[in-house]
Amino acid sequence: MTTFQLDECLNSKKLVLKCAKEGLCKVFRFPSDMKGLKDPEMLNQLLPKGNPLITTDFALLDEHLNSIPESHPGIILIANSESVPQTLTIKKVQAILRKFKTKFSQWHQVS
Repeated sequence: MTTFQLDECLNSKKLVLKCAKEGLCKVFRFPSDMKGLKDPEMLNQLLPKGNPLITTDFALLDEHLNSIPESHPGIILIANSESVPQTLTIKKVQAILRKFKTKFSQWHQVS
């Protein structure tokens, strides 16, 4: 079973529970002892654990590319279309993930 890690800005208990109910992957919430940690340190602590990081934080990639280890499990960036500038709520993230899962039904079987 693939395991994913939520970052601090996407740390949703609802999202974790819905994923657990679906039973196709395991999702970890952001560790409470890491709250407020600067992005470079967070990346260096979470990415070596081997779980792809799920985030909505575009700045994470733009501002901290040098802090991303050369070898890592991946960073999944969830975003709205640039033509639809809206606040990205957990409900919208869940809708984006539902649409993705519908269009790519083998998502949970690929590395």
